[in-house]
Amino acid sequence: MSEEHVLSGCFDPAAKTANNTYHLSQRLVSVCQLATTKAGGSVPIWRYVENQGIWKPDGEDFIRKEVDRVAVEFTSNHLASEVIASVRAKAYVPDLRLGETVSKIVCENGLLDIETGKLHKKFNPDEYHITQLPITYDKNAKCPNFL
Repeated sequence: MSEEHVLSGCFDPAAKTANNTYHLSQRLVSVCQLATTKAGGSVPIWRYVENQGIWKPDGEDFIRKEVDRVAVEFTSNHLASEVIASVRAKAYVPDLRLGETVSKIVCENGLLDIETGKLHKKFNPDEYHITQLPITYDKNAKCPNFL
């Protein structure tokens, strides 16, 4: 499912805020890969960007945009804040270790294991990488001589 339609059909203008909060947050957590290191408070909600293979700390902004998109004229800071709080509780990962996988590097064309030299074409959200090198790995590339 594309991110542009993550919450389609989840908002009911006639429903109570609590019902919408529940349905919107359930949908976000089940469809999007979101994680946070704290169930409450002001730590970021991390969002996995599948085509880049990295986690970005823009989950809260993403949620606000999605709520605004589906709730249109009914949206308010209150509804968005309620959904964010609900997502934060549901996406809590107590042992989240962002950026700690040092034996692998995220490149544009995959995940490079620097210990084996093998390029994995599929990114892995369970490794919690937060940066991607803007290069395409080529195992046959020649290394220039440095003087």
